[in-house]
Amino acid sequence: RAVRRAGGRLALSGGMRPKPLLSLALPLAVGWEGLQELCEFELAGEPPPRFFERLRSAVPGHVRLLSLDQYAWSRTLPARVVGAVYEVGVRVKPRELGAAAETGRLLAEAARRFEEIPALVVEERRQGRVRKIDVKRYVEEFRVEGGDGGLYTLTFRAAVTSSGTARPEQIVKAVRALSDLEFDIAQITRTRIELE
Repeated sequence: RAVRRAGGRLALSGGMRPKPLLSLALPLAVGWEGLQELCEFELAGEPPPRFFERLRSAVPGHVRLLSLDQYAWSRTLPARVVGAVYEVGVRVKPRELGAAAETGRLLAEAARRFEEIPALVVEERRQGRVRKIDVKRYVEEFRVEGGDGGLYTLTFRAAVTSSGTARPEQIVKAVRALSDLEFDIAQITRTRIELE
């Protein structure tokens, strides 16, 4: 809709049900925030004059268009994604806040163990099936920061491979098990998408 409002026209796929040729590098889940998201689209013709400025003013208010470049790669944008960096805010439950220093120590110890442990398998139930995921296989550069009012930030890079990736909720579940603390996810922010 923003492209149309800006005076452009998206190219369509062929077939019985044509779709706009537009794809996100790595779609965000509902409720997540993205700081540097990437999108690839194809126009049906030449863009109108001042297309970038017009598109920037046509996107919704909560979206800020940072740049618009001609795409010169033979592979699609989603096919080039190799990783993503996340910041996950977790809030330790009140019953665990008696000793803030102890809570911070337990989380720091969990982060150290996360770095050192060779494998860390979590189970996920979907539609009556149990799936096991080794989150350690995908996660790099894990650290814990903060602690104000029981709010901590887990920062990590998750590799995106042909065999899959680890979602932030799965990583939080693994850290919860390592720390022996009860906490809830307050916010998930993807700060960067990495391309090859």
